[in-house]
Amino acid sequence: HMLVAASLRHARRAVSVARVERRFMSQRTVVLKFGGSSVGSAKALASTADALINRHAANERVVAVLSAMYGVTNKLVGSVNAAVTGDEAAIKEYRTALWSLHEDTCKELLSNDGANSVLGFLEASLAKDFDQRLKSISEKGAFDDWDMDVVSCLGERYSTRILAQHIRERNLQSEAVQADTIITTDGVPGDSSCDLPATRKRIGPLAKMLDDRVLPCVTGFLGLAPDGRVTTFGRGGSDVTATVLANVLNAQEVCLMKVECTDKNGRMVGWEPGWIGVVHDADPNHTVEELTYAEAAELAFWGKKVLHTHTTSYVENEGIPIRVGSSYDPTHRGTLIGVPPSNNRALRAFTSLSLSALQERLSKATIKIGNNIAPDADLVAVAGVGHQISSSPAALDDMVNILKSANIASEPLQCARDTGHSHAVLVDSKDKKPALK
Repeated sequence: HMLVAASLRHARRAVSVARVERRFMSQRTVVLKFGGSSVGSAKALASTADALINRHAANERVVAVLSAMYGVTNKLVGSVNAAVTGDEAAIKEYRTALWSLHEDTCKELLSNDGANSVLGFLEASLAKDFDQRLKSISEKGAFDDWDMDVVSCLGERYSTRILAQHIRERNLQSEAVQADTIITTDGVPGDSSCDLPATRKRIGPLAKMLDDRVLPCVTGFLGLAPDGRVTTFGRGGSDVTATVLANVLNAQEVCLMKVECTDKNGRMVGWEPGWIGVVHDADPNHTVEELTYAEAAELAFWGKKVLHTHTTSYVENEGIPIRVGSSYDPTHRGTLIGVPPSNNRALRAFTSLSLSALQERLSKATIKIGNNIAPDADLVAVAGVGHQISSSPAALDDMVNILKSANIASEPLQCARDTGHSHAVLVDSKDKKPALK
């Protein structure tokens, strides 16, 4: 009887362990990135917390990646530029605006103790990373790229602290995670790439949080260079942070949550209906339902601001899908990036980029312009993605002819890149909207 009882206990334990293992294996790891408008006010942060808590309650392993609150990065960049000229009045104005935004948000969203804790961190950070750094820049009369990186990423450090504290006050374990403690970059200031092998070696603490059912709030935009300095992925780099983490955590999905908003005096007033996911430049009400990784990368290259140019590169080989959604309407499917290529796919979307921005992206390359357009015109490149345009340069002739029939002069443009050839047409900026239509 004792042996039978022991065998039964062992069998029950084995079944229990198997159930736990199946439950763990069935848990999806999802990385949700929220842009500046999605965390731009106390109300926005509370709604973002709702979304995260709901996903966590659905038995998902949830990682939140946050941008700075709406308008904060612009103020930080403005502060650095003001320091170069020694404009103390402007620096004071920026600092006051930064403090008051975060103070008001903390007092509206958090308990007294929670607000005091976050504001204590904020005060110490501003003294060290803002005041001292700007004083050094003023004394030099110049800043280097590392100065800009250190200052410009402060907003992400603050938004993550606020949201993690708020989630804890709603009785769910949450921690603010500074991305420079887990992500290693190649050290290029202002335009870093991630060193994935080095990052995998540092990701253990974040993975353990997920195992322990903690909801981490990770700073987007930044990482740590091999020499120990902070560098950033460039503007919009929180998208990159999200896909990097999806890669090293073997996530099943990345969600990039964005939203249109209204503002007043540099502060976000509230969310409003607007574009959802990736949309056609000429028709913001039309959401492109699906894109391949290559199509999304092409749109980003040609100026589609909804995506950072390197967003897809960290998840394409792993086949991790990216969904671009809306905080205003989280039930909308948005745009799914990562569908298989298809020769039957219709033309997906068009976007545009100024000629000067294109030359910047092509490292100041000289772009030869034909005779169809006046040489002194203010030019923009209009590009489309989809099988017809990406696979056949001859389709450029069709685009030129279509525009010609609408009395719009254009020139075909082909750019050689590491990923292959990109195709677009150049038009005068005054013709951009009709050309897109």
